[in-house]
Amino acid sequence: MTLIAALLSLCLPPAAQAQHLPLWEAGVGMAAIHFPSYRGSAVRQDYLLPAPYVYYRGRYLQIGREDVRSMLFRSERAQFYISLGGEVPVRSQDNPLRRGMPDLDTTVEIGPTLEVALARSQRYRTDVDLRFSVAPVLATDLTQIHAAGWLFQPQLAIDSQDIAGISGLQGGLRAGPLFADQRYHQYYYGVDEVYARPDRAAYRARGGYAGSQLTVALNRRFDHVWAGGFLRWDDLDGATFIDSPLVETRSGFTAGFALSWILFESAARATDE
Repeated sequence: MTLIAALLSLCLPPAAQAQHLPLWEAGVGMAAIHFPSYRGSAVRQDYLLPAPYVYYRGRYLQIGREDVRSMLFRSERAQFYISLGGEVPVRSQDNPLRRGMPDLDTTVEIGPTLEVALARSQRYRTDVDLRFSVAPVLATDLTQIHAAGWLFQPQLAIDSQDIAGISGLQGGLRAGPLFADQRYHQYYYGVDEVYARPDRAAYRARGGYAGSQLTVALNRRFDHVWAGGFLRWDDLDGATFIDSPLVETRSGFTAGFALSWILFESAARATDE
């Protein structure tokens, strides 16, 4: 799960539970997030930013805090859709290991996801799914766009409602490995000869295993107020780029919290068609 997806995932809403909810909702809010500059960096950043609350629960288009989905296929046991993710930019001058190197641009990932239902429990109000996502990565500084590789992420997804018998308390868990091609790893962890220095050797990254991620989230809605938070743990042990001079730590965490006020909702209701 990428940073933008993690920020959106402050809710991790179970899509299968949309029935009887408004077709769309809109509101305003704020979000705070604490995260490393990039996976493997010991330099951390803090963002406090507006967090629009936008939900759309259409049959073919779904917009929520976990992602934006364009539904291509849906059955009782599987879904196939296009989803969106990405990473925020990094200024190299703010990171001692990258100083003197080009900045890392904002990246955007748009690609297909296959979601297969493993279990549905009405008694425990819990869904268990297996997801397979693949996406090309585009990097942009808003003046130009260039390809930055490919990502593949198989993921176990568990969503629960009314946790511990508390009405409206929802929770989610995402866990799985990450894989990326050589271009993606080179973009984040490679060091070209021209940027090598005595304490930063030239490095050519390889494609393959990129570590694993575990994300947990909780949220609850109180009438027209929504609150949620998440914690993501990254483990880079065994990653093909672990010996890059730009990797400072083998693990790290990202945490976020958001509070939103729901101002508008549709009279029309969503359906689980």
